[in-house]
Amino acid sequence: MLTEFELLIDTNTVPCVERLALPAQAERSVPIPDAYSRGSAGRWLLNDAKLEGRLWLHQAKALTIAAEGRNLVIATGTASGKSLVFQSAAFRVLDEDEEAAVIVFYPLKALSNDQLMSWQRAARLSGFRKQDIVKVDGDVLPRSSRAKLLAQARVALMTPDVCHSWLLNEISNPAHRAFLARTKLVVIDEAHVLEGVFGSNFAYLFRRLGVARFLAQGKGRRTDLQVIAASATISSPDQHLQALTGLQFDTVGEGYDGAPRHERSVLHLAAADRQEADMAELIHKALVEQATNGSFITFVDSRQGAERLAVRTGYDSVVKPYRSGYEAADRSNIERALRDGILRGVVSTSALELGIDIPHFTVGLNIGVPITRKSFRQRLGRVGRHRPGSFAVVAEPHAFRRFGSTLAEYYAKSVEPSYLYLRNRFVQFAHARCLAEELEMLGVSGRKPLPPLVAWPEGFAEVFEFAYPGGPAARPREFDQINRLGGDQPHFNYPLRKVPEDAFKVVHSRSGPVGSTDVARLTVQQAIREAFPGATYLHMAKGWRVHEWRTTSFDRTIRVSPAKSPILPQPLIRTYVNFSLERDGIVEGRLRQGERGFLAECQLQINERVEGFREGGERKLYRDLRQSKPGMTPKTRDFRTTGVVMRIDEDWFRRKGVKQGVAESLRDLVLREYSISPQDVDVTATNISMILNGQRQPVLDALVLFDATHGTLRLTERVYLQLSALLAQLAQSVRMMPRDEERVSAEIVAGMETWLGHLGTEQGATPEVGGFDDGDGWVQVYDVGSIVARRDSHGVLHDIEVEGHEFRVFEDKVQLFYLYKTGKPLTAMTAAESVESVGDEWSMVYLNRDTGEKRESLDDGDS
Repeated sequence: MLTEFELLIDTNTVPCVERLALPAQAERSVPIPDAYSRGSAGRWLLNDAKLEGRLWLHQAKALTIAAEGRNLVIATGTASGKSLVFQSAAFRVLDEDEEAAVIVFYPLKALSNDQLMSWQRAARLSGFRKQDIVKVDGDVLPRSSRAKLLAQARVALMTPDVCHSWLLNEISNPAHRAFLARTKLVVIDEAHVLEGVFGSNFAYLFRRLGVARFLAQGKGRRTDLQVIAASATISSPDQHLQALTGLQFDTVGEGYDGAPRHERSVLHLAAADRQEADMAELIHKALVEQATNGSFITFVDSRQGAERLAVRTGYDSVVKPYRSGYEAADRSNIERALRDGILRGVVSTSALELGIDIPHFTVGLNIGVPITRKSFRQRLGRVGRHRPGSFAVVAEPHAFRRFGSTLAEYYAKSVEPSYLYLRNRFVQFAHARCLAEELEMLGVSGRKPLPPLVAWPEGFAEVFEFAYPGGPAARPREFDQINRLGGDQPHFNYPLRKVPEDAFKVVHSRSGPVGSTDVARLTVQQAIREAFPGATYLHMAKGWRVHEWRTTSFDRTIRVSPAKSPILPQPLIRTYVNFSLERDGIVEGRLRQGERGFLAECQLQINERVEGFREGGERKLYRDLRQSKPGMTPKTRDFRTTGVVMRIDEDWFRRKGVKQGVAESLRDLVLREYSISPQDVDVTATNISMILNGQRQPVLDALVLFDATHGTLRLTERVYLQLSALLAQLAQSVRMMPRDEERVSAEIVAGMETWLGHLGTEQGATPEVGGFDDGDGWVQVYDVGSIVARRDSHGVLHDIEVEGHEFRVFEDKVQLFYLYKTGKPLTAMTAAESVESVGDEWSMVYLNRDTGEKRESLDDGDS
């Protein structure tokens, strides 16, 4: 397969822009450390013919540190034998205490499935029984069988998810308590994946695990817990692990890496803009048809993108898609076929990015430039592990220049730090509720203060008070929704990989829940992009046409049926952003202002609304479709977060297309520079309003970059802090791009730099909100006929139907009131600040308070 791939390059069938040769590297080895030359580990290491009594340099150094009982993070390259280190360290711990147990955390099921075989081989050679090594995750059913596995296990492989939703959820089970009480070592593999929402959740999970272990051990039996972590791609690994666990770590890094390397090539293949999938399809077909051995792996960053490319490639018996959301049996079948060499290729999301060792992978592709250098290093590490290999980025010709670099510079640059944000109050509340239940199951009954057994992140103690009903202070209203989502099963209803929000089952049925067949489960964020009404949702390379959403209290489903149409509709999503420069609207006083606008980090209210779709080049709006198809209705996602607002009062900024070009360029640069997943940060330059006197005042000369996560991760904070450096990087990219490929011109970037330079440097100053009113009389309102909610003086929501609008002057301020029906002859009126959106039966328009004129949009070119 590698030969056929190189032939495509040599014949210019696929044009190559840039190529790097990564030379082979000789190994550096030393004798096995004395502490591991005896006992179970010695039985394995000294008798393994592959080792010949020696270890690579970093392995030996790491094992020496582990033998001293210190916490350790191994941060060496892919395929450098990190598993041998923590396996050997685990066996030594088990030798020292015949009752000791070890927990091994793997972030993905595919990785734990792959590593189970490695653990079982090492255990067999070390003299342990097969039942000493168990894998416990969501695929092990029935749940009752998991406790039996724990009771006999010495080493338990698990995902953080199953630890959260099962081990700690049933901590009253004697088998769970006994296993935790004898746990002496925790292994955290692929620690760089534990960032963002997942990592922030894991940080609290680990601390909850520590509390449960401490209480399960009881007085007189307390022992220290050692942690060994591993990652091939991580910046400042000791600092990241300290934030994750609250513990101190020693590091064995790349300077000690003694593993050998095979020769590999890294290429940038030039595909015309938006035709990357076409080139990948061509390569896939050539490799399947011409090659006699070997396999390829192609990475796509979107779930539906992976499905689409696998379908387009054809050869569905030997080329499969792979992503999260598949059933356990489907995943296992694909993984087994890969290991056995039956599959010639796989199209995967990041679900196969980590650690999995498939000797047949000699060719790797990535559609587009990987969004992070960490992902790039991991994906590159899937090929050439057992023989020479090649990895290609399939992207438009100027893909790297667009970010002011080349492929060589991109590869040479160090990986980004792993980012955690432990002050998300929704994350804190979810774990506070889980912790409160765990304490009760462990015998700590009644309201108790936060256990001081671990280093809890800032703000958690306060939020923990709200986890108990009827506390000393009323629970803030902001926690109402997340408390409702948790219900009476918070461990199940609060997932680790996202901040909790409403979710839907995708079911194959147009009838009621009885008899329907589950296809998938999606969050609202995923659903409005992948399974909106009228969409073709792809799952296991099969298409499902979406007919309707059902959102009753007992039926939250998306109804689908099999679809054969090759046309894949695209959603038409409108994003509304509301911010305030009053009261607590500004984050930590972060506001810089001047005569030409302002730069601020603000609290935001975001509404993402899918209003139709584009199919075969035709725009289809739900307002036109619902007369004949009642299921075709808009769907919305509302959430509170933080973001950076830039108001740029400049003539050049008002030119057609400039706002959107600047916004998209900044977003792409931020994602690339700071290792942020595309779904975590978004941007808009339209439908932006400032809340002033309870009214939504349109701001037409602004753009907003915002965290797309409930409660925020403060990812966009760095835009406020480092905007000058980002603009300099943007200027560099413009200089490297051909003029006809520029998204923004050098003139525009220079204008941005001048605008930023004229802003004041003082933060926390009183905002001059009066200066931001354009005085043209336009406000954004819910249109007549909208079903919204009015919040009364007690905080209770009441549905109302908007019947009209009225403006009145109070204390020299013009205020908006909504008129609504009451079921009586009289029409009631309520202030705009007490009205908020609920459900999907509403629409927004711009209303001129002076003339009464209505418009759908005030933004030039807004769709």
